[in-house]
Amino acid sequence: MLIGLDACNDPARVYHAYNDKEGLTHQFILNGLRHANRVLGETAFVEDDWKVIGEYVYDAEGGRHQAFYSPLRDTIVMGELVRSHERIQIEQSLKYSAAEAQVLWQRAGMTEIAQWRRREEYGLHMLAKPKMAFSLDPSVYARTALPSLEDWEGLWAAWDVVTREMLPPDDLLEKPIKLRNACIFYLGHIPTFLDIQLTKTTQQPPTDPAYYRDIFERGIDPDVDNPELCHAHSEIPDEWPAVDAILAYQSRVRARLQSLYAEGNDAIPRHVGRAIWVGFEHELMHIETLLYMMLQSDKTRPPPHVPAPDFEKLAAKARAERVPNQWFDIPAQDITIGIDDPEDGTDPHAPYGWDNEKPVRHASVHAFQAKGRPISNEEYALYLYSNQLTKIPASWAYTSEASVSDANNASASSHANGDTRASGDAIGQPDGAPAVPEHFLEGKAVRTVYGLVPLKHALDWPVFASYNELAGCAAWMGGRIPTFEEARSIYAHAQALKKKEAEKQLSQTVPAVNG
Repeated sequence: MLIGLDACNDPARVYHAYNDKEGLTHQFILNGLRHANRVLGETAFVEDDWKVIGEYVYDAEGGRHQAFYSPLRDTIVMGELVRSHERIQIEQSLKYSAAEAQVLWQRAGMTEIAQWRRREEYGLHMLAKPKMAFSLDPSVYARTALPSLEDWEGLWAAWDVVTREMLPPDDLLEKPIKLRNACIFYLGHIPTFLDIQLTKTTQQPPTDPAYYRDIFERGIDPDVDNPELCHAHSEIPDEWPAVDAILAYQSRVRARLQSLYAEGNDAIPRHVGRAIWVGFEHELMHIETLLYMMLQSDKTRPPPHVPAPDFEKLAAKARAERVPNQWFDIPAQDITIGIDDPEDGTDPHAPYGWDNEKPVRHASVHAFQAKGRPISNEEYALYLYSNQLTKIPASWAYTSEASVSDANNASASSHANGDTRASGDAIGQPDGAPAVPEHFLEGKAVRTVYGLVPLKHALDWPVFASYNELAGCAAWMGGRIPTFEEARSIYAHAQALKKKEAEKQLSQTVPAVNG
């Protein structure tokens, strides 16, 4: 899909583009009244009784120009009284900044694969609709307490892409992370977990084979420092069931779930709805689990039908748009955490929550400072270099340049792929921080589902590392990892700043432009 957008967000420029001094645009709009009279076959509108009002508005929805018809005096139109200065909206022209355009694509479930822009004024955008489209807008992904059947179908499509197309069949019995189960466990764990919850709440028999709960109910996640420390988990069989048998079981569990929706969402009791909701969130979380595990494998395939990103081009764009990672003052504030979701509740429209989210509680968070963005790969690389550390995060890999193939040639049938295109010397941060030497970046790459991407093309990405690794880097940078309450305080303050900025834009632009 090719879409053109107006990206101009200069209030004065937008206003005068629609409200020129000669009044030509207003004459053009008033001509619509003449046209309406011709269509109606009568003089319903007396043109001299009307004027055009144009205004630029900026609020939480972004920037836009709006135009209205407004009568100069009380007038009668087709038997209806229209009061003087009442407005009839006839035009709305939306303006999208680069950030607002990204929000638009996300809400539509689209991905931008190319763009052509004329400065910050106009742009053509090539979009594609991926199979795994998850909105970041709560009004979309959490519009109801209970996921709809369409939500489930979207989730299953994503799960099937990951497990049947990105995960090679020969890799199902592999353990990309040695301390966890083989990948095939998760293929059986997801439907088994859901079936257990449905059996518990509906009081109906489990889906056959019932013994699957003995081997698929709970995985292993031992202590990293001492693998002997591990919670109770399902027995690990000498031989896992055949993949076809697991997939057939998955289909039966999905059909069982679909049958619960036969009479509509509102017919599902609250306690059964809780089981459905838990199963939905559980499957979503394990997509993340599987993808993290698959990143550790050299055999993982890229997502099909999705063009590979141009990592070199994206790196250059990120470098050009860099801003200093400055400290921000976060004021002392009271925040609200969690939700009220009693286990015996009956309201089908009340949101569900996990145990650690309940009940609603309040916290007073002290004032502190926080950086404006997460630690980047470049900052972490500088930390390693400056402290002569050799242990890299699990999300990175050592590799020779010659062994990394071009990520832009990645396909569903490729096994080891990557991005080898050269780029310029590494540079420091905009605030004058020292650069990471080029020789330190060489031979290091970041793991992605498109293969290994040279670290020099991923310097502006947030680093993906363990808590201990990040805590060490944060301390070296003069800070620490925020607590849960501090992180929520950061989000609350950022949201308040965005709202304040939108209100400021509105108060400054509308009167100044239209007065």
